[in-house]
Amino acid sequence: MKAAALIAVLVAASLAGCAAQQPVDLQTKSSVFGLDAVATLATNECEARTAADYTAVIVARRRAAAQLRDGRISVDQAKAVQAAADEARAALDAACAGGKVDERVLSTAQQARARLTQLMETRHAN
Repeated sequence: MKAAALIAVLVAASLAGCAAQQPVDLQTKSSVFGLDAVATLATNECEARTAADYTAVIVARRRAAAQLRDGRISVDQAKAVQAAADEARAALDAACAGGKVDERVLSTAQQARARLTQLMETRHAN
């Protein structure tokens, strides 16, 4: 019984460590097969409320990197996406900084994420 509990704790700790998202290098191929899977682990209410936004930021970063690699966007366009993703990520981090949802900051974060999504849609249409 104790061994099972210990394993569960270790698995949870490992997954929590994987939840930290790192910026994508603009010159890196996003995946070998052209397909990426993204998941966001939520361990509390604030994380659960922001998980979709975090995932959208991650996907935007990866799409920009892939589009840059494929020559569909310029380095400057990719940098603009990365800068918008940085802004959205910082706002999302601030929304949960105290362990509880800061509604005002969360609203700002979601607006930043919406701007990022709009930027990606504009880039995709070109």
